[in-house]
Amino acid sequence: MTQIQYRFPEIDFKLDSLDDLPAKLQELQRQGERIIPVRYDNRTAWLITGFADVADLLGNDVGVPAGPHYARELDTFGKTLLHMQGEEHRRSKASFTPLFSVGAVRRMVEASLLPLANGIIDRFEGKREIDLYVEYASPYSFRVISTILGIDVSRDEEQDFIDLLVSALQTKDVDGASYEERQARAGRAVDRLNAFLGPMIETRRSNPGDDLISFLVHNKVADRSVSDAEIRDYIRHTYIAGFDTTGLQIANVMWTILSKEGLRDHLLATPAARGPVLEETIRVSPVTGLLARTIFTPTVVAGVELEVGSTVLMGVPGANRDVNYFDHPDALSEEKRAKPNLTFGRGTHFCLGTHLAKEELRISLELLLTRLPGLRLVDLRQKMVGSMIRHVPNMRVAFDAVLPAKPTNEKLA
Repeated sequence: MTQIQYRFPEIDFKLDSLDDLPAKLQELQRQGERIIPVRYDNRTAWLITGFADVADLLGNDVGVPAGPHYARELDTFGKTLLHMQGEEHRRSKASFTPLFSVGAVRRMVEASLLPLANGIIDRFEGKREIDLYVEYASPYSFRVISTILGIDVSRDEEQDFIDLLVSALQTKDVDGASYEERQARAGRAVDRLNAFLGPMIETRRSNPGDDLISFLVHNKVADRSVSDAEIRDYIRHTYIAGFDTTGLQIANVMWTILSKEGLRDHLLATPAARGPVLEETIRVSPVTGLLARTIFTPTVVAGVELEVGSTVLMGVPGANRDVNYFDHPDALSEEKRAKPNLTFGRGTHFCLGTHLAKEELRISLELLLTRLPGLRLVDLRQKMVGSMIRHVPNMRVAFDAVLPAKPTNEKLA
């Protein structure tokens, strides 16, 4: 058997922190390297570098399905939309789509999204420096999802609850722990979460509200009633999909903007530029790094025949900056780009909460810029790191004052 020659034998693309991942993928694109073998968790995987190939694979949920990957990597999570395939996934997702539509999200803005964001910023009074993710982005996205679910977590218990959710996500914060250790830790966290959620679900049977738990208790999903175990699975999935990734994306967006000299001041002076620049920062700084999938039917990528069982790594940060696809891929254009990006996925597993996430990002950008004058990074050497999940650790920012919130009858820019 011919031994595979790795392109980067010194790198493990799962275990190593790759702060230069987008640039590395772009260099491969310039060299015409659309697919290369690499080390991944001490095994062989095929790294896909460009937009067209990544988009094609994301759209091929038969040959390269998402469900089996999540069933393996999140096997303590039960059964959620992430784990489903085919008709079951389509019908189940359709049941939730109206709850996260553009209209539904617009109705949330005045009712919850703005007040929650302003409430957190109000508490910065007297401070001049914070960890943007820990003190704003994470609690904001957590409270938004808690409100949608109808779960009331006290401020004293909030961080413990967040820590439980992160522990349940066994693919995050690997820290050298074995798969078995991470699985056991995740299982313990899921048991504790289930114990907390059980009485809450039972209460909704006799006292329903205008929240997602009540919807799950009193409605059918894909034309069938949902068991309590499935309801708990959906709740955990909603938290992880809607809170953790959105919180990290808020921090990534703000880091990207504050890292570019003069951009903050330009956006303050030019409100019309904020929307387009926000879309661009979502493109160039996605939380998703390398998406791993297993080949289920023989698949050809860039002339390479991938056998059943092969692992592919789809390089989303590189695809979003593909030098052969986007004009000026690293620039933050103020003109709407005609070509889409892959931050929220593609195909049947395109993110259900895209509209909600973008609204949280828009509100956060507006309020952080306008209510915290002089907002800036404390350490300009900070970098985005991570292979599977891209984020900025210890993202400390400083500001000169905390301005009062606008009256509710004043529209954001």
